[in-house]
Amino acid sequence: MNNADLTEIGFSKTTDEMVLHLAKLAQNAGASGVVASAQDIALLREKFGDKFVIVTPGIRSAGATTKDDQKRTLSAYEAVKTGADYIVVGRPIRAAREPLEACRQIVREIAEGLAAK
Repeated sequence: MNNADLTEIGFSKTTDEMVLHLAKLAQNAGASGVVASAQDIALLREKFGDKFVIVTPGIRSAGATTKDDQKRTLSAYEAVKTGADYIVVGRPIRAAREPLEACRQIVREIAEGLAAK
């Protein structure tokens, strides 16, 4: 969801404010981390530090040109470099003409992201 989606369903907080609010609720409830958009990684790292686990779905390959229903995505490289602990990659591999090559590309991006940290 993005700011427009939140406004449409009646929330007054921005996406960033909502992410921090929900992450704090999760932490207070005893969760050791959250599932969050790759675009929220830097914000969450700044607020909650490196020990807070971030699982990031909606990962795409850096060269992806196909748009779908995911609004807040990043490449595997960007997500790992920014501090995602785990990434979830589905459609870029499942929908690829050559799934094995798509998987290899994601693995290369992960390695490059780790090296760039």
